[in-house]
Amino acid sequence: MVFPSQNAIGKRINFTYTNETHYVQIVGVVANENVDSLDAPPTPIVYDCYEQDPGPYFSLVVRTKQEPASLAAVVTRAVHELEPEAPIFKVSSMAQIISTAPAMIVRAYPAYLIGGFSALALLLAHWVCTELWPTAWRNARASLVCEWPWERSAAITEDRWCSSG
Repeated sequence: MVFPSQNAIGKRINFTYTNETHYVQIVGVVANENVDSLDAPPTPIVYDCYEQDPGPYFSLVVRTKQEPASLAAVVTRAVHELEPEAPIFKVSSMAQIISTAPAMIVRAYPAYLIGGFSALALLLAHWVCTELWPTAWRNARASLVCEWPWERSAAITEDRWCSSG
């Protein structure tokens, strides 16, 4: 921790990826996040304040209780009021981002595989019960012979079953 037991907001730190000195003021503190992958452990993260260090890339995240798609036009308009030439692209909800993440596809794959094999098993069971089994049962019933104590070699009919005894 850089500022243990202190409020870090408003303090200045030298934050740079080079040997140059570049002091920035801390404007907020966030928890660790999963930035690279959903199934990776959370890591510390630093967000740059655009006013202190403007760069070529800029991301905007908006939290809402409304349907995210309903706010896309409003947020786009607000950004263009501040910066008319700002390009806006890849507008998507967090649910869309998470559902298309490779980690989610890898996690969902076993479920798709099990579901596919389950459907195949149901189709096979249906085929056996409706096509194969009745034909085999009719053939087996026609060829079975019962041996009753009082009569020998009586062929099985539809209404009589064998029992040995």
